[in-house]
Amino acid sequence: MKQIASGNHMAMNRFVLSYQARLTRFLRRLTWRQELVEEILNDTMLIVWQRASHFRFESRVSSWVIGIAYRRAMRAFRVASRWHGSNTSLASDDEFTLSEQVHEQLEITDWLHRELLKLPFEQRTALELTYYGGYSCTEVGEMMGCPTSTIKTRMFHARRKLRLGLPVAAGLKPAATGSRCEKSVSSG
Repeated sequence: MKQIASGNHMAMNRFVLSYQARLTRFLRRLTWRQELVEEILNDTMLIVWQRASHFRFESRVSSWVIGIAYRRAMRAFRVASRWHGSNTSLASDDEFTLSEQVHEQLEITDWLHRELLKLPFEQRTALELTYYGGYSCTEVGEMMGCPTSTIKTRMFHARRKLRLGLPVAAGLKPAATGSRCEKSVSSG
């Protein structure tokens, strides 16, 4: 970071190469719109270049960078929702022959992605950063600019919504008690 702060272009190139894939994976979990992912990624890297001298080494560099990407994503999603009426969309899958097991796994993954995309942005991001990013609730709170308790609350509500939404996405319906699911039976 010190080299980037001093204007070292080679250091910035190395930084981009080391963080680009991680940030792209993070952003693709938030949206499948490639143009939006690229825009947020570029904005994030520009901010890193411009503000590297402000990094205080009080947290991990990755936490700082993902926090920047998160804030840029929030801004981009607000702008996109004004223009398009929706802040996310799924990419369509290419059709190809798959084994039954691989097909099942892809179907489950698709259900999960669809349900994750239905969550409010803050809840989805908290889950993504903790489960996929491996960050602690405290680190996620720092990235998102809120207390750890808020992150825990967002995660609680997100898991509850997923617990209710995933069975429906899978063609199951909640039982009368709401705690069990049973397969929907269709005639024909």
